[in-house]
Amino acid sequence: MTALCHELPAWQTLQTHHESQIRQLDLRQAFAQDSQRLETLSMQAPHVFADLSKNLWTADTERLLQQLAHESQLAAKRDSMLAGAAINSTEKRSVMHWLLRTPLDAGMLAPSPVLQAWQPDMKTALQEVHDTLNQMLALADAVRNDRQITDIVNIGIGGSHLGPEVVVNALEDWIDTGKNFHFVSNVDGHELG
Repeated sequence: MTALCHELPAWQTLQTHHESQIRQLDLRQAFAQDSQRLETLSMQAPHVFADLSKNLWTADTERLLQQLAHESQLAAKRDSMLAGAAINSTEKRSVMHWLLRTPLDAGMLAPSPVLQAWQPDMKTALQEVHDTLNQMLALADAVRNDRQITDIVNIGIGGSHLGPEVVVNALEDWIDTGKNFHFVSNVDGHELG
């Protein structure tokens, strides 16, 4: 049986690194001591910019995490998942949820034996996911363009309101001034009142 991630030597090294360097890392000092921190600890990909410089993270942390990925054979496990191997150890079957993010035409993806072998019901599920996504996008456009809709209430039980609330707060300078957003985390009368 393959060792679990937390049983590997790289995990222990990461724990030592955390205790000796990261636990007391002060980001203000880290930026003051390293004028290249942003450049060193950020990455650009198409449509995504990841800035890790404002995290409790150093170049050593990144190197140690890469070592952990290597020791845990992460790349091979990823490839097994993408090839349709039965990597779900409790159910002894493939994990297929990642395919739900596949474009319907799969035109941007390399031909995959997993996609080719998909059962008709799985293809139907993918179609349903995309149909639902298109309905959601159409609804969002309708709400955005309808001036009669002035208030949007997000009911998020168990903390699921937090993500949308953070996004609205972060993007408040770009929000349509004709819309008011309300976030409710509970459906009792007090919250809804």
